Amino acid sequence: MRPAFLFSVLIGASVGTAGVWVVSHRPAPPVSASVSSPPAAVIAPSGPLSPRQTSLLIAAWIALPTTPGPRANHAARAESLRAVLARLADTDFPRLLDGIQHLSDEARSDLRRLAFDAWLDRDPASAARWAISAGKDAGNLAIQAARAWSRRDALAALAFTSSLADQDFAINLTSYVTGQIAPADLARALAIIEARGASFRDALAADLFRPMAKTDPAAAIRAFGPTMWRRGTQKWQLDTALAAWARTDLDGALAWLAVQPRAQELPSIAARLGTDDASRARVGSALLARTDFPMRQATLGKLLSDWVEKSHSAALAWLDTITDRDLRNRILERATRGYSPEHPEQDLPLVLARVPSQSRDETLGMRLEAWAVLSPEATLAWLAARTDDPVVARAAPRVHGAILGALAVESPEAAVREWKNLADAASREAAIGPIVQSWARTDPASALRWGTEQLLVAGQVTANWQSQPLQIWAKQNPAAVRHWLQGQTNAQLERSLLGFDGGIGRNLPPASAADLYAQIRSPEIRAELITKHLRAWLAEDPSAARMWLENHDTLTPEQTAALLQAR
Repeated sequence: MRPAFLFSVLIGASVGTAGVWVVSHRPAPPVSASVSSPPAAVIAPSGPLSPRQTSLLIAAWIALPTTPGPRANHAARAESLRAVLARLADTDFPRLLDGIQHLSDEARSDLRRLAFDAWLDRDPASAARWAISAGKDAGNLAIQAARAWSRRDALAALAFTSSLADQDFAINLTSYVTGQIAPADLARALAIIEARGASFRDALAADLFRPMAKTDPAAAIRAFGPTMWRRGTQKWQLDTALAAWARTDLDGALAWLAVQPRAQELPSIAARLGTDDASRARVGSALLARTDFPMRQATLGKLLSDWVEKSHSAALAWLDTITDRDLRNRILERATRGYSPEHPEQDLPLVLARVPSQSRDETLGMRLEAWAVLSPEATLAWLAARTDDPVVARAAPRVHGAILGALAVESPEAAVREWKNLADAASREAAIGPIVQSWARTDPASALRWGTEQLLVAGQVTANWQSQPLQIWAKQNPAAVRHWLQGQTNAQLERSLLGFDGGIGRNLPPASAADLYAQIRSPEIRAELITKHLRAWLAEDPSAARMWLENHDTLTPEQTAALLQAR
């Protein structure tokens, strides 16, 4: 059959003059959602087509991609083609869509989408069945049809999708259908789904949970919450429903939470049950009353740490209602165990509220150091407003150290100048380590020399920052390190430098570290450190360690024999 003749069939089958356009132009690409269907009066059929006319129309439709012409005026083309489809009987759509399957991807998607949309408007159930029978190639069409079908008859669509042989495909399609299930139909929907088995129901728990939670969050959580909790799916939905349940029945929500597995997740979930000062206070008081609640102190600590970020005055006011001082402090310790990297200052009021202790002071110093690196001006202003507080005063030197350490990353020289201007001796001492550690990243030799000089001036020989610059320098230039160490006249300093935190050879190959230890001037320190090093080396690689011992006389024969015998 000649194409021109086929196109004339389309002209005859069209309504009015819309089909005339089809003769000289190619069909539309996929129609966007913004293109609405023509009014029913425009595309209404003037009468049923005969079987022969239907066959000719389908053949002409399939031949449309071969028609030359520009691809402009999409909306007008789509309207013309819809008018043609309006004459097609419902039972003829499968034949039309099957015939399009052999076309190229672009042409097939253009024409199939237009034909499928027209069928979907009339009979979404039949369209869904065809799309599913067409296989994975029509998967998106199946989803579209399942949604359209469920909008008209959700339970019928659910019965069909949940009965599909391929369970994964059935779960995927059914998840789209459940969104249209009305709360009143949930019992019947659940019966349909449960008939497929427990694994099928569990896979759809979050989808069934959603419509029920809108009207009865407690019932939704009781029905589907354990499965969602166990599977770890859609946690935000569960959290939202729990908060809604807690607003009307806090004891019931907490009782449900208390018996769930994975107790380590309870603190963060329970802490979110309160959404304002009043509800957080209610949650906190309820948790205080439930002495058997799992991870109770951790949960109260999380509630308090989250609350103080929103309103520290309200959080502290609630905290003051706890008369048990020991419990109060344990909750505070939990609340201040971690902090926000972006806002380390947020829980400072909670830290200061803790019972005085070395742990409290250490936590305060850590928070202030972290804050000082992010915002030195704000940290110094906070300190200046609390000069009369001895707890804050003890932490002040660490703040100066953190600020100068951060400055030393960019300019060690500037950091040293500022360090010299510090009037407080404690602040000067606290700042040495941060400056040295930052400086050592680029120049460990200069950093170590400067820091060691300040130690000796202060009459000290040991500091917790010595190992880092020494190890970096030893890895870069072991000979220079040996020369510098041999120039030290303070034996205690030498021992501290060589033996601190695993020793100078910690990051060196074992043989290189042994060679370095062998150059130590002091016989006592040399024997002590090389014996310690070789003992570890013999455990890891005995043949290499023995070979080194055979080729060196660093240890006396008696020391060597004792070392080997001890092993």
